[in-house]
Amino acid sequence: MCKQRYDEAIVSDNRALKLEPKFYLSWCYKARCHALKNTHDLAIESLTQAIKFRGDQHQDLTPISNAMPLQ
Repeated sequence: MCKQRYDEAIVSDNRALKLEPKFYLSWCYKARCHALKNTHDLAIESLTQAIKFRGDQHQDLTPISNAMPLQ
């Protein structure tokens, strides 16, 4: 996937997070896109938010790591 598509995905994640700021999977997807774009500072910020909110949903981060392997 090209960087332009990652940017589109981040915009979509931001929209989702405006509706539901504690939805940890959107934070995970956003972090993955930033990692693939090599914007690691932003990836870490997004993962920090994912970890913060995942407890509210009583789930772990395993599904996202299995669904979207880094290439």
